[in-house]
Amino acid sequence: MTSSFNSQYPNISQLLDDGCELDVHSGGHELQITSIYDGQQMVCMFTSYGDKADSVFTHLEELAKLYLSEGIVTDEVNHNEYCIW
Repeated sequence: MTSSFNSQYPNISQLLDDGCELDVHSGGHELQITSIYDGQQMVCMFTSYGDKADSVFTHLEELAKLYLSEGIVTDEVNHNEYCIW
């Protein structure tokens, strides 16, 4: 299963291998947030209330790719995006 996850979501896998933390569906009853955090800063965060797992991980993969390739941190909850480079 691990190799299947790694091949389907290579950017998420790379961030997790680098020590990032993944939090899926945290928050309150109506507000569910999915995020990746590297211990020093957020990598990405978005609301995921009602989303299916495939949709959540596909979205995470897109944001992880953007972070790794362009240094873009994406905070969709607070409508903020910035480059760390």
